[in-house]
Amino acid sequence: PAAAPSLDSFEDKARSVGGKTFYRRGATWVDSDAELEGFSGKTVNLTARGAEYFELLAREPGLARVMSLGDEVTVLWRGTLYKVVGAR
Repeated sequence: PAAAPSLDSFEDKARSVGGKTFYRRGATWVDSDAELEGFSGKTVNLTARGAEYFELLAREPGLARVMSLGDEVTVLWRGTLYKVVGAR
């Protein structure tokens, strides 16, 4: 029988933060709720550590734990899809 995947490999691909589950998709952590088909709500694109990013965190401090996943995060939060990318 095949060996069970190690916990380390699972944590590299999935994490639970603030009651949400995130999956690693390439370089981006994606909220499982954001992967729902047919999402047609508002989408906001942000640059990690940019002015708008910090303004969002000031308005929505609950997102700070989510954004601690890394510079590339997609999260559905209060009906808005936020797509954060690293500075290029």
